[in-house]
Amino acid sequence: METDLNRKPDLEPERHQSPGAEAVAERSKGLFDSGMHCAESVLQAVAEAYGVIDPLIPKIATGFCGGISRTSGMCGALAGGIMALGLLTGRSSPQDSRNCCYALTHNLVQRFRERFGSTQCTELLGCDISTADGAASFKANGLEKTVCGPVTRQAAGFAGRGLCGTRHHPPPPPLTAAGRPLSPDSTHACGTDCMLDNVKATNGYYCSSIRICRQAPVG
Repeated sequence: METDLNRKPDLEPERHQSPGAEAVAERSKGLFDSGMHCAESVLQAVAEAYGVIDPLIPKIATGFCGGISRTSGMCGALAGGIMALGLLTGRSSPQDSRNCCYALTHNLVQRFRERFGSTQCTELLGCDISTADGAASFKANGLEKTVCGPVTRQAAGFAGRGLCGTRHHPPPPPLTAAGRPLSPDSTHACGTDCMLDNVKATNGYYCSSIRICRQAPVG
């Protein structure tokens, strides 16, 4: 697919984004602002949202940052989103289907390209950070804040939106504040039912079918 090199990426926050995806996007922004890089921030934000805590996260994403380690490759934020989709919907054995992961990844890449005009780091930035001149331009123009930050936030939101409601590879059931497991697809301790409406629980917990409780569990 040809890329319009004259098109500038749309860096405005996504409009009409679901509350769940918006929370993932905001968490990714917070991680990025704290000093994490693009791919790291997206992967960790999505993983946390679905209850996946692992010492390999976010370090497994580090080499994908900066357009694949400053090689003018794919945008690290997009790569982090793809990694997050694989983490939650990818295969664990040769017998597993790849269809869900492929479909979600296809949609993510397509949405990213439609929003920003390209999937490549150099084209998004307007400079090649693998070169001395490009790195200098990146720093002088504050592109980490004006381009990388917004793109990272949106990529996390896109990935989170794609995952909302999927049933593949669900995380372990979370616990209430008292340490009791939440029962999936049932009334929670807060007295409300799990809903497929992408409403983020205020404590960040998701039940084991990746449905989201309307309110934080109590007790």
